[in-house]
Amino acid sequence: MKTVKTALGALCGLLAVGAAWADDKVVFGTNWLAQGGHGGFYQALADGTYEKYGLDVEIRPGGPQVNNRPMLSAGRLDFLMAGNLLLSFDNVRNGIPTTVVAAFFQNDPQALMTHAGQYKDFAALASAPTVLVSKDGQFSFWQWLVDEHGFRDEQLRPYGFNLAQFLNDETMVQQAYGTARADLCRRSGRRCRHLPSGRARLEHLCGNHRDPPAADRGEPRPRAAFPRCLDRGLVQFPLRRSQRCL
Repeated sequence: MKTVKTALGALCGLLAVGAAWADDKVVFGTNWLAQGGHGGFYQALADGTYEKYGLDVEIRPGGPQVNNRPMLSAGRLDFLMAGNLLLSFDNVRNGIPTTVVAAFFQNDPQALMTHAGQYKDFAALASAPTVLVSKDGQFSFWQWLVDEHGFRDEQLRPYGFNLAQFLNDETMVQQAYGTARADLCRRSGRRCRHLPSGRARLEHLCGNHRDPPAADRGEPRPRAAFPRCLDRGLVQFPLRRSQRCL
């Protein structure tokens, strides 16, 4: 009987330890639908990297009708992928507690896209009759274009995340992203030019990930482990595209 009690006690102890080591739940919001530039985040989910580091990760994609930004401060997201530091600066200016915990792009892939042969260089884009920019972009890099490069609010039109309007007007300029839009334009059979904002002196780390400062008072493991998992996923994604990958 003593042996049985000892065994039961040991089993209960192991179960308690197992509960203490249960995976931490992490909800991660991206800034767009799943695409190549996000491949590493899904790779870490597909190959079990998050689980290996004790994280139970749920990825909630952004999209044209999805605004994940307020979900972070509301506590419905633990981490949020922001397109650039401008949005983080905007949060600070508006008194929204935010901490940047990682950045994966050394240059900003944000760009403006034109039809080939229409504009000489980035500076010439300020003379375009129409520039299509998303709502998020209007509150971030568009302000920089106005202040630093002479763009005017009269040029601004909402970007609906559809190439049709741009393809039907060769004088039109629209926002683009280095990992997506220019390639879609080429697939349409049109010759497009991709002008990165980094070449026009928009210099900051991009692809950054934020969490609310309340995380400072909680368990440190998710904050330390999650960026490490993303890093591993981004390294493995191009190497394993033909193997187990979403």
